[in-house]
Amino acid sequence: MRGLSLCSLRLLLALFSLASAHCLCAATARRPSLRRVAAAPLATSAADEQVEAEAEADRLVDAADRLLSETVDALLGDTIVLPPDGITVQPGVMLPPDGFEWATAAGQSAVELTQEVIADKVVAFEEELACSSAERALAQDLAASEGSTTVLDTVLNIFNNVAGAGVLTLAYGMRGVGWVPAFASVVCIGAISGYTFYLVGAACESVGANSFKDLWGTTLGEGTAWVVDGAIVLMCFLSTLIYSTIIGDLFASLLSSAFPAAAPAAGRFLRSGVLLALTATVLTPLCLVKDLSRLAFTSTVGTGAVLATAAVVITRALDGSYAPGSGSALLASLPDELAPCFKGASAWKVDAAAATLFSNLGLSFRAHYNVPSFYASLRERSKRRWAKCCVYAFGLLTALYATMMGTGYALFGEAASSNLLNNFAPTDKLAVGARAATGVSILVGYPLAFKGLYDALRGLCISLAPSLPRRLARVARAVSSEANHAPLVLSLLGAATALALTLTDIAVPVGISGALLGAAVIYIFPALIDGAARRPRPRRVWATRQGLLLLPLGGFLGLLGTYVTLR
Repeated sequence: MRGLSLCSLRLLLALFSLASAHCLCAATARRPSLRRVAAAPLATSAADEQVEAEAEADRLVDAADRLLSETVDALLGDTIVLPPDGITVQPGVMLPPDGFEWATAAGQSAVELTQEVIADKVVAFEEELACSSAERALAQDLAASEGSTTVLDTVLNIFNNVAGAGVLTLAYGMRGVGWVPAFASVVCIGAISGYTFYLVGAACESVGANSFKDLWGTTLGEGTAWVVDGAIVLMCFLSTLIYSTIIGDLFASLLSSAFPAAAPAAGRFLRSGVLLALTATVLTPLCLVKDLSRLAFTSTVGTGAVLATAAVVITRALDGSYAPGSGSALLASLPDELAPCFKGASAWKVDAAAATLFSNLGLSFRAHYNVPSFYASLRERSKRRWAKCCVYAFGLLTALYATMMGTGYALFGEAASSNLLNNFAPTDKLAVGARAATGVSILVGYPLAFKGLYDALRGLCISLAPSLPRRLARVARAVSSEANHAPLVLSLLGAATALALTLTDIAVPVGISGALLGAAVIYIFPALIDGAARRPRPRRVWATRQGLLLLPLGGFLGLLGTYVTLR
């Protein structure tokens, strides 16, 4: 194409304009996809119809000219110098650009959009328009709302949302870490998490955003909004994997307690059978439901289960049922790998194993992507009232996590499991109650986490489809299509269940989720958003005091935690 002359280019433009105008105006049956976005004409006189037809033809000719100009620019680029002598380009000499085909008109060559690509582009446009309309409607509704929750209600809502199954991993994270640095880590990471939680809410106030994706697009640009969807996809998938693994562990233990004689015969197949049965009969029907508003109560149920588990752990730590040398029946029934062990306990010890604790705390404190909804619902919202909510909520969370970590480690020491409930004897009635409460809360709360994965994956596909090659774009639009709801749900649920069947320990998904995504959501994303939301906007959004502190800290903790988890 570098040999094309300027004359040839002009001739190509003219011929294609004539051919395109004829093709576009002759019969809309040739381009049925274009009719999908045309409005139905009103009844008019014959003269008016003729005038409108001529005007429409002129508009189509102009559209064809613009289309060919963009095509030639795509073929030639902006820096090509055309030689004075020209050549004739024949069909088949070279491949046309993606989405175009060669078409012969008046003995010369031109390019036109294929019917298939036109249909794809119209479908993509309609999907993007529907998505944008829905987001605008939601944003307008939230913006119009003055908020109805008090500071106390907001604090409890944040506590309900953040406190979850992550508390079961904290005693495991303390293995190899001394008491003093462990508690200092909980306090420091809790304080930083609360502060960055506040920064995200303050940014929502500054730019008027009502969702985390909207906040990212407004501050850092729509072109990188796929980063948010990608992070949430990975985070929610790991959450569903962790939940599936815990469901298998807890309900297999409950069955062992209910039928102690049959448990040894079932052996290792008991857990797999329980997980498959619950997935098929409970999780799949719940995940296929599109409207999960009736399951909104599960956050309260989950918090109740967490508090019940904390009560069991504290009670057993105080009554000495698992104290070494106590001779209790509960202690005697534990296998050696789950029996309390304090050989590595220390007051000040710190080594690379501390990265596991940092990662588990990242998983436990991570909920910053929900800040816009909390902030929008706050009555008489202001940065001052939002700061008060963050201080109270994260103060309570820090106290809960420090208590669970300390009492769990005091019970089992270096033998603490990545799921603390696995350490308790199957015959421990208090632990059985805690397992049942936690299992039920995870079972009914699972669809909400899965819905986050489902929505984020569809959003990611919609965001990436326009920039993908045609075949991949078609796959992305198929994934995001409402018509493929059931196949997508079954595929994601099947993948999470298959991986959970192979896992006997949640330490790896917990470590990766807490290290990589915890670092991104708690440290990196809030720092960038805070810098970009400032007025006047700094030239380098990362070069603020908060950015210079949080970005290196997040990067270091994320890389260290991932390395320690995978080594």
